Amino acid sequence: MEALNIEKIADYTYSIEFEDYDYDSMEVKLGEKFKGGGGCASVVNGDFFGRNLDWCYDDAAYFVVKTPATDDRYGVIGVAGLINGLTADVVDSGEWNDNYEVVPFNLLDGINDQGLTVNILVVPNGLYADTTGTNPEGEDLCATRLVRTVLDYCSTVDEAIELIKSSNIYAPHSDAMSQEFHWRIADGEKDVVIELVDNEVKVIEDQPVVTNFFLWDYDGVNMPDNPEGIERFNILKENYDTASTKEGMIKLMESVNFSQTYDTSMVPFWYSEQAIPEGCTSADYGDPDLSDGDLSKAGKWEDLIAESLENYKAGRQPMGKGKAWITCYTTVFDMANKTMTVIPQETGEEYEFSF
Repeated sequence: MEALNIEKIADYTYSIEFEDYDYDSMEVKLGEKFKGGGGCASVVNGDFFGRNLDWCYDDAAYFVVKTPATDDRYGVIGVAGLINGLTADVVDSGEWNDNYEVVPFNLLDGINDQGLTVNILVVPNGLYADTTGTNPEGEDLCATRLVRTVLDYCSTVDEAIELIKSSNIYAPHSDAMSQEFHWRIADGEKDVVIELVDNEVKVIEDQPVVTNFFLWDYDGVNMPDNPEGIERFNILKENYDTASTKEGMIKLMESVNFSQTYDTSMVPFWYSEQAIPEGCTSADYGDPDLSDGDLSKAGKWEDLIAESLENYKAGRQPMGKGKAWITCYTTVFDMANKTMTVIPQETGEEYEFSF
């Protein structure tokens, strides 16, 4: 395998093309190389599909990946990243690195030349048991490879559901990562969320907004367990109607850029997004109900917020060591016109890609 035409788009963001890639070699490598999924958000409104990828403010490289159509696979454009060993410095060096072999499989979101769009988001690890296999009679499918596989071989949401249900999906757990996931899949006519609950595939309809908590048992009123991203979820849900155009979707996704979690004047305060030290829970920091933005009752939360803001202002950390988060990129897909617009690093600069 050899990557072609690696071009720098912006800081930490590149485009890369692959003529071919080897499925057989990837099942183990993905578990070894993939860092995780990140705190993310996804919205679908008609033909427009928006996605933020939030992750550590570090030196990880992200790639706009292009792969051509073949006799048995669709053409695909997507974004890959969070791969151990692929930092911006490594890519900028211009030297071949074996970790590039993982890039075409490690799609975090993408669209194919049929207009089908998919993305992956994390959910609380182990809340409904670790996913070891959803269909023992099916072919093994690593959860981190699902985006690539669906985009390569499916043209509609219904075809994607059929492929997923017939596969034996498992979540990789290794020294490199330990995550569980859910997925948004849309084709302009239909959209669903796929979740894995106790090794069973759940297909959820009529949920236009997704962040980082399980939706299969969320009734729209009662707070779900471990509601990470609930503040972003509510903002997106309340302003969903503004995202019926490409420009509207870009603006909506910008409204939940992750850097805003460090803004202590924000109402409501994003308490679920704070990086709580290992071994602690939100209860250790006093009353987490800061919906009115009044930090005077926040107790130790005020110290935690100050520490998060200090880490954010300090800039980038070595890969995987970041203690503050940022929206590493936003993608907006136009499923009717089969285009992908990428906005890296909360810059507001738009880069459009098409087939």
